Amino acid sequence: MRAREGSEYGAWWWLLGVGLVVGLLCPGGAARAQRTTALYLSNDSTMVSKISFRFVETQTFEEDQLRQQIATRAPGFWDRLRRVLPLLSFDPTPYRLDPIELQRDVVRLRRFYERNGFLNPSIDYPASQLDTTKNTLHVVFTIREGPPLIIQDVVFYGPDGRFAYYLFPEPLQPRWIKLRDQMRGRIGRRFTESELVLMRGEVLRWLMDRGYAFARVDAETDVDSVDHAVDLRFRIDPGPVAYFDDIIVEGVQRVDPGIVRRELPFQPGTRFSNTRLVRGQQELFGLNLFRVALVEVPTDQPRDSTVTVRVRVREALPRYVSVQPGWAREDGLALQADWQHRNLLGGGQHVTVSAQWRSGRLALPQSDRQPVRSFNASLSLRQPYLFTTRLSAIVSPFFTFFDDQNQLGTSFNEYGLNTTLIYELLPFRTLSLQHTFARAIPLDGARIADTLNVYNRNIVTAAATVGRLNDFQNPRRGFLLRPQVEAAGLLRSGVTYYKGQADALWYQPLTRRILLKTRLVLGRLWPLGASRNQNNPDVEFRFDPIRFYAGGSGDVRGWPLQLLGDKFARPAVNDSTRFLYEAVGGVAKMAGSVEVQWPVPGLSSRWSLATFLDAGQVSGRLARDDEGRVLRNENGNPILLGERIFDPADLRFGVGTGLRFRSPIGVLRFDIAYKLNPSPEDLQPAEERYRYDTGQRAEPPASRFLDRFNLHFGIGGTF
Repeated sequence: MRAREGSEYGAWWWLLGVGLVVGLLCPGGAARAQRTTALYLSNDSTMVSKISFRFVETQTFEEDQLRQQIATRAPGFWDRLRRVLPLLSFDPTPYRLDPIELQRDVVRLRRFYERNGFLNPSIDYPASQLDTTKNTLHVVFTIREGPPLIIQDVVFYGPDGRFAYYLFPEPLQPRWIKLRDQMRGRIGRRFTESELVLMRGEVLRWLMDRGYAFARVDAETDVDSVDHAVDLRFRIDPGPVAYFDDIIVEGVQRVDPGIVRRELPFQPGTRFSNTRLVRGQQELFGLNLFRVALVEVPTDQPRDSTVTVRVRVREALPRYVSVQPGWAREDGLALQADWQHRNLLGGGQHVTVSAQWRSGRLALPQSDRQPVRSFNASLSLRQPYLFTTRLSAIVSPFFTFFDDQNQLGTSFNEYGLNTTLIYELLPFRTLSLQHTFARAIPLDGARIADTLNVYNRNIVTAAATVGRLNDFQNPRRGFLLRPQVEAAGLLRSGVTYYKGQADALWYQPLTRRILLKTRLVLGRLWPLGASRNQNNPDVEFRFDPIRFYAGGSGDVRGWPLQLLGDKFARPAVNDSTRFLYEAVGGVAKMAGSVEVQWPVPGLSSRWSLATFLDAGQVSGRLARDDEGRVLRNENGNPILLGERIFDPADLRFGVGTGLRFRSPIGVLRFDIAYKLNPSPEDLQPAEERYRYDTGQRAEPPASRFLDRFNLHFGIGGTF
């Protein structure tokens, strides 16, 4: 009886504590608070507790968008937390009520609605609630938008009053008709001032890209306030067709002006194009020689058939050293050091000497994995101009030490040479061709293994990045395709195969702040010749880094790094008292993700929540007996079966949620994922599973429910 009473009292204390916290963090939580709309009772100490919006009849804009238009502010979640916790400071000054500023906010909101096509919006705050007990004000803006202005007609005229169609020569007229029809496609939409500016800019860019360097476009509106309609009229004066003439370079010190002119996609006599100016500026930034690069047309020149271009640059330091320490969950402490020379031979050649060390110390690998250790050193020479500004070449000798005890025997030294050609189609969209020649030296513990196992890798790789995104750094709309193919063994090589992989990404905003992201990954490997026998220990060792794997924070969440699919338990190489799972991988992989991101209530737009569904499958299969034990050969190695290629029945699914924060160093990610259909090994300790597979215990290990969950941390977007 006492135990029951203690449990009941404990529950009451718990509920009381939760209620106290909620009362402190939630404004207006006091039951006896006296609320009134008599705002004249406020004073200089009155605090704004909350800002809300009430919409009469229609709502066009989200509340967050309206809050950005006003100066009055209310405390957020973190501010309320600082106010109740004694060790955190809270400054109430930004949240004091300013009646004059509140009136200005009404004017700001009206102007915002007028700019966005609402002629007579009604905005006030009579429903605001003053809590006289706490001396706080809940500001409630009541908004009646009224009917919006609708675009009724879009017309283009020339300086003489005729339709703009007659301004252009016959070859340009069909293109003008296409642009005009695109502009008229906006008929029926709500009018906004920003839409008018965008339309004028599109027409002006179209003219300038067709040689009209000094084109002028004026926009007028004819508003019918009775029918709430507006006609848009554009008056176009294209001016003469112009050609590039003099190119003036300013600001160079150590860099030859000829290098600057070489990177420009035009020369004297080329027909003027504004797109060429923009591309030339991008090419100059791509050299990494300049901190500032501006390619512009001076305004103080006659409106004739020649265009003088001025290029203004500010050079960056020619040499610099960077040292970057870091930490990763799988690798532990890491260090990267670079020395770079931006213009070694005077032709824009970029030289980088780089060293990267992943120590494995202080690592926190998931599941029973062991830290990965590696060291890489390289010398890279980049030639930015190879017959054309779009083509560049990179030659890079390298040395690598790699030790991954999660893959039995995957420990080796390697040295070689990478030669790469990169062709830039558009910014962030490229074609590349790389040849890698390397000599791999397997290691046995800390010793060099049998020299007969030393082998060469001779690989040719072709890759592309194509697509269309609104922002390649932080995409919200569009798609991206990244196909890649490899061929090993065209020349003498210890591994022979063909390999293909493709990633497809798609981004679609559902609302202004809710984003849908999807990803699909397909990969296929075809071992050739002697490499076909994947049960051969030498072949298996050489193909460990080549086969496909799935799982991890950037792949199928819910599973540790590369541990989705068939796997087997074994003792660790350097510590027989520890056990881990080794993934089999596969010659084929299929994976996909669907993720929805939305704002965090009460926090700024830099924070967001995510909900995701991931799925993946790799084709490798292990031979098993009727009780599920992994079968092994006479050497104790697991036996591989024929692989199932792209079998949907083998798909594993993970779901979860996460938190995102957009920081100066990138997006910080924290995800918690749950395995929907794990395999038995996914939930069993590696040591107990090994004993079961080897017959040291009769019953299979018990599953651990908590192993269905996995935490993932990362910097940068998931995809």
